[in-house]
Amino acid sequence: MKLFPFDSFALWTEIPLNESIERLKNNIAITGWLDTRSTSKPFAGHFSDNRFKVIRTGMHGSTKPVFEGTLFSDGEGTRIEMRITIVKPFKVMNYIFLGLIGLLMIIGLIRGNVEMILGSFIVLICYLGIMKLFIMMGYDGEYYSSLAELKEILKCKK
Repeated sequence: MKLFPFDSFALWTEIPLNESIERLKNNIAITGWLDTRSTSKPFAGHFSDNRFKVIRTGMHGSTKPVFEGTLFSDGEGTRIEMRITIVKPFKVMNYIFLGLIGLLMIIGLIRGNVEMILGSFIVLICYLGIMKLFIMMGYDGEYYSSLAELKEILKCKK
């Protein structure tokens, strides 16, 4: 089970590198991460040289996918190395919470407190289940539609 979704792959388009860069720039609003609903462009984020880091606009919630990519000239077209993950505040919150559960388990082990260990374990299992549902409902649906939109902008074959 992936608690923090992460995916890495390459896309390819027949469009030359310069045109691919222009297509992306025309569809990315250069805004802050928290201000993604005030633009008519499909993505918001940062673009510099041949690199971009974007999220889809109009979305809310902490499970939105973050798309990072680097564009390379590849023969007649462009290769886009993609990395897709989840927003950092969501990751940090999860690491803190999982660390606290782990700390409670360690304290329970040191004290020999079986109830504390079992209680921490039950909380951990419930938390992981809730997070998986949360991610499936928010991240997975948005992942595929956002990726499809990026592919359409770049006229990708794969």
